[in-house]
Amino acid sequence: MKNMMFLIGVVLGLGLLFGLRYEFNVIGDTGFRIAAILMLISVLIIRSTAKISFFSHS
Repeated sequence: MKNMMFLIGVVLGLGLLFGLRYEFNVIGDTGFRIAAILMLISVLIIRSTAKISFFSHS
């Protein structure tokens, strides 16, 4: 359940980021790249601290 909530959060975050960039034109190319890199780093940090894995360890 924790995996699905994490995945839904990531997808919603990406949707928001792409929506702000391409639908509403609120952020420019540089801001989009910076936000995408920061989102990637934060997703990796949250995934490692919350011990979220999408592989079966049985």
